[in-house]
Amino acid sequence: MGEETAQIPQNREAERSLLGAVLFDDDLLSVPAVRLVQPADFHFESHRLIFAAMLALVAAGSGVDVVTLAAQLGASLSSAGGQAYLDTLEAAAPATAHAEQYAGLVLDASLRRRLIREARAIEATARNEQVKSEEAVSDAQRRVLDIRRPAGREAVGIRDAMRAASARWEARHEHPQDVTGVPTGLWAVDKLTSGWQPGQLVIIAGRPGDGKTSLATRSLVAAAAAGFPALLFSLEMPEEQIVDRLVAMEGRVDGSRLRSGWLRDEDWTQVGQASSRLAGLPFWIDAAPSPSLFDLRASARRVQSRIAGGHLGLVIVDYVQRMPGRGGRSRNDDVAENARGLKSLGRDMGLPVVALSQLSRDSVKQGRRPGLADLRDTGELEQEADVVLFLYHQPVNVSACGECGRGVAEVIVEKQRNGPTGIVHVRWEREFTRFHDMAPPPTRDWHQEAG
Repeated sequence: MGEETAQIPQNREAERSLLGAVLFDDDLLSVPAVRLVQPADFHFESHRLIFAAMLALVAAGSGVDVVTLAAQLGASLSSAGGQAYLDTLEAAAPATAHAEQYAGLVLDASLRRRLIREARAIEATARNEQVKSEEAVSDAQRRVLDIRRPAGREAVGIRDAMRAASARWEARHEHPQDVTGVPTGLWAVDKLTSGWQPGQLVIIAGRPGDGKTSLATRSLVAAAAAGFPALLFSLEMPEEQIVDRLVAMEGRVDGSRLRSGWLRDEDWTQVGQASSRLAGLPFWIDAAPSPSLFDLRASARRVQSRIAGGHLGLVIVDYVQRMPGRGGRSRNDDVAENARGLKSLGRDMGLPVVALSQLSRDSVKQGRRPGLADLRDTGELEQEADVVLFLYHQPVNVSACGECGRGVAEVIVEKQRNGPTGIVHVRWEREFTRFHDMAPPPTRDWHQEAG
């Protein structure tokens, strides 16, 4: 406690209040906002020791009170302030209803302290002339991005993991759903994938003009309409072109007429209706040219802060080969690093990241059905991705699809880490840049139907 507390971000009262609230009701440790707090987030050593002891007691299945807490602290009791200090915490127990607010104050001060520590380390690296400037920038980016990662996170025992899994299974059984993640916009793809899942990196690959952006924007709109706020990073097209494509897709308006201005009366009606629907959905477009991985993370965090009481549900990047690298290395290395960064972004923010990708030149020239080896620039995309989809517009096997032919495309789920692979046939309306299902979704549960 001998630190210069007046100059270091800290909130003694918030720490004391959180500890007192847990002493009064140890069930508060299971509240999501309180579960985010780790012993390292407390500024004062006595509070770190007390909170660590509380967590240990709960993990062992014991209740938390001044008696059990003192016993758990053992030889550390004097460092924690002694029995008298524990008694003051219990005597001054605040309103437990405010525990989440206390936790938030503790985490805020902890985050500020980490920011100060990393800023000092960044400054020291920058002043070290033996470190190349590019390496100093990379180190600074890594440090800043790591600040929000939970401090002191520990491995989870299998018993606790199985207990949590059982609760999830029971909840799903009580309320079964066809789509357990973010909807893709196509029921046939949802049937195969159950939607995009939090933490997943999804790669959508295809040749130029195959509709990668169209499938991505379909997912963008479907996610927002289902209550998952979404963010599209458009590295290839400006905001105006994206909006034109969205309106053409949603309103079934010929994109060439929308671009040229030769709209018919009925087109204007459809444009107005589509514009009104889209304007009411929670999604954002970031069309900044050549954003780095750091820029993407910062933008996603800013958007999330604008969602009142909500959480960003989906990030789409169009497309991964357009993301800049650090320079002085091979393109494969740059794409590999960006792929790992996008996967990390999804896991850190608890959302799926959908990244569009080009195919290799050989696949484009040969016009054959693409495979994982055709992902352009790197095999790291395949390794990092949880799901890989390819779009394919060549004539398909009529025996596999009764009405296949012109206007039908294949969505090839070539890789799915936690699910089946397969080929889905979908309608492709080129004039509207729109994919849609071959048939409407069945009215009954397809899980039961498949069984």
